Amino acid sequence: MYSHERRVDPSLSHMDPGQAGCVMQLLMPDDTLLVQEIRDAPNGFWNRKYGLDIGQWSNMSTKNTRMRSPRALSPRLFFENVESGFQLGTRWHQGRLVCPQSHESVSWSFSVEPLSFWGRRGTERPRDTASWLGRLPGFDTGYQVLMSQARVSGYVQHGEHSRLEFENAIGYAEKNWGLTFPSKWFWLQCSHFENEPDASFTAVGAVRSIAGGIAETIGMIALTFRGEFYEFANWSVDERGMQWDVAPWGSWKMRASSKSHSIELCADCDSAAGTRVLGPTRSGMKYTVRDASSGRLRLTLLSHASGERLELQSNLCAVEIGGAPWDDKWDASMRPLPQGISTLIRAFNGV
Repeated sequence: MYSHERRVDPSLSHMDPGQAGCVMQLLMPDDTLLVQEIRDAPNGFWNRKYGLDIGQWSNMSTKNTRMRSPRALSPRLFFENVESGFQLGTRWHQGRLVCPQSHESVSWSFSVEPLSFWGRRGTERPRDTASWLGRLPGFDTGYQVLMSQARVSGYVQHGEHSRLEFENAIGYAEKNWGLTFPSKWFWLQCSHFENEPDASFTAVGAVRSIAGGIAETIGMIALTFRGEFYEFANWSVDERGMQWDVAPWGSWKMRASSKSHSIELCADCDSAAGTRVLGPTRSGMKYTVRDASSGRLRLTLLSHASGERLELQSNLCAVEIGGAPWDDKWDASMRPLPQGISTLIRAFNGV
């Protein structure tokens, strides 16, 4: 997990470059968290304006004086010259993290083969996950699933003696951006189902502030199954809308209905599972998030026309809660948008 921020200085009414920084977080298979903050490198961040090319080097990390300007490098040059940081694109990814608390070092390098972005595979352009409204001011936080399905091949090296190599493993990527972040949320993601290699699922519920401070409760469920895309959001659900019941930790239940399909899901994890990770707040990155990668998921998709029922299950679902308050379970519902607005969103989504 990577985060890059530029803190807003109220006295300047703009983002202060001197308060820029990056946090790299790596959640290990046993849910151990390794963290490195790069707070002294305001000029170490680079990106391409159009497309997924992005990276961060730690301050003065290059050994080659001719390579002081951060940019995309070949994997060999990256590891020869960058002591810590990352670089990623649509088809490649390299990085090195050095945890200052434990002094552990982890490096990774792998190729990426995208299979599905966001939407029906191969027949339409990638869609906006949070609709095109998410690009407009006042509709923070921006949210986009970059790849709902991908195949990755490469390695992760932990210290000198532990190395994990993989070929055609399952990959997934998403991003958030904006001036604010939801005050409370949950998130579920699974791309590894029993006896079904071609499925990917994402669900989220959140309270965000839009259009001058209005609190909005919003949710989404999406399933990509054998190239078909099933989406449940406030512009696509029917009059029954969406409901969820989420415990402070350990249980996530959701259901939603559209004109063509209904979906219902239940996820849970052991009470002791999960790790606190850093998440965005108004005062910077804080340990306000709890993640686990071993959630149990049961999902049912029903076709209204044919009555056909699809049932999927997994023991490798990523589960998360974040923000506050989480003193009690969260029972909430989301109603559909007015039909005129829903039609407008669907007409231009993905354009």
